[in-house]
Amino acid sequence: MPFVDDGLATFSLGLLNRPRNAIPSILSRMESGEKLSFVAPMVRYSKLPFRLLCLEWGADACYSPMIIAESFVQSTKARDNEFTTSSCDMPLVAQFAARDTEWFGEAARICSDWCGGIDLNCGCPQKWAINDGIGSALLSQPELIAEMVKTAKRRSSCPISIKIRVEDDIRETVELCRRAEMSGVSWIAVHGRTMRMKSSEPPLLDHLTQVKQSCRVPVIVNGTISSPSDIGKTYEKTGCDGIMSARAVLGNPAIFKGYEQVPQECLEDFVNISLLTGTSCRLFTNHIMFFLHEFLNAQERRELSAQDSVDGVLDFLISRGLYKEDSLDSRLHTLRVRHW
Repeated sequence: MPFVDDGLATFSLGLLNRPRNAIPSILSRMESGEKLSFVAPMVRYSKLPFRLLCLEWGADACYSPMIIAESFVQSTKARDNEFTTSSCDMPLVAQFAARDTEWFGEAARICSDWCGGIDLNCGCPQKWAINDGIGSALLSQPELIAEMVKTAKRRSSCPISIKIRVEDDIRETVELCRRAEMSGVSWIAVHGRTMRMKSSEPPLLDHLTQVKQSCRVPVIVNGTISSPSDIGKTYEKTGCDGIMSARAVLGNPAIFKGYEQVPQECLEDFVNISLLTGTSCRLFTNHIMFFLHEFLNAQERRELSAQDSVDGVLDFLISRGLYKEDSLDSRLHTLRVRHW
């Protein structure tokens, strides 16, 4: 598992100067009554460069993309490919998909020293995941979820959380949460749509409210945020302890700071962080496309999408005044990467 030693560089962003061990824990902050903003796990996208950006622009903690626990435990190559972190990547919650207590427990043990939390994905609605017995397939197996939480707690020093979806019958969700609490789960993130609902359908706010009212541990609500104004509304309606965003923060990483659109400074920060950490051209381009989708016309979006190098993307941005050529000092381009 690579560790990007960004501590070697002096970068302008404040977060890169924060001591890793000086950051209060996610759990202690929520237990003290602080309302936290989380970046949701997103396949391909919630990786190190984007997490660092979001932490700089208002997120309190970020989740890794969903990682298959079995592959992570069995393969050093999988660990290197799926999980990269740094001294500034905190608080980080590593999320795993598993259907077996042993794999989840061992993945939690391996990651324990690198994270502020370990999460079990019980909400992925994709058919391949359900067919493999992971993600939302676990919602019908609360006993298995409880056993996986117990095993991970025994093997890891990190808080163990779960991320679920509401069920049509909210009593089933409440019962699942009750069993998870009895197993020692530290907090629960709840998506406000069932596994069968489309993302375009409105979230079931009443269901989320009932989950929060039934739980003793902190509850984080997901699936309700599309603009900054939705944050306050979600807290008011559900009484939750934290909010989580995926789609909205992917298009606007500054949403937690109240920005309706991506500030140019945020875009520049992402470019600089990506150059520091070494981001693939396709991932780099896709993120820029998300940020600028509302600002570019169809021809410009096609031109940006067609770029086949990071330099090509930079030229595109510089030519439109969206990035300054001297924004990143050349001495910051190389960082050591430490492997297991």
